[in-house]
Amino acid sequence: MTLENDTTQTQDAPAPETPEAEIARLKQEVAAEADKRLRALADTENLKKRLIKEKEEFVKFAAESVLADLLPVLDNLDLAL
Repeated sequence: MTLENDTTQTQDAPAPETPEAEIARLKQEVAAEADKRLRALADTENLKKRLIKEKEEFVKFAAESVLADLLPVLDNLDLAL
């Protein structure tokens, strides 16, 4: 029985990779990780640009709202003078 268990275990174990196959696999992994890194960097840059644009729009519309609220006051002041 011990002999059968040993042969079963060796048959179930994957064959060891050749050095060339391991190098090819590792190169693919490195390329995939480099691609992920570049995509994450691009996403970060896009997010930064979008946030800057949204901030500019917020400031613009916030100032516009304040000025719209002040217009009736300024009109009344002009009429009073």
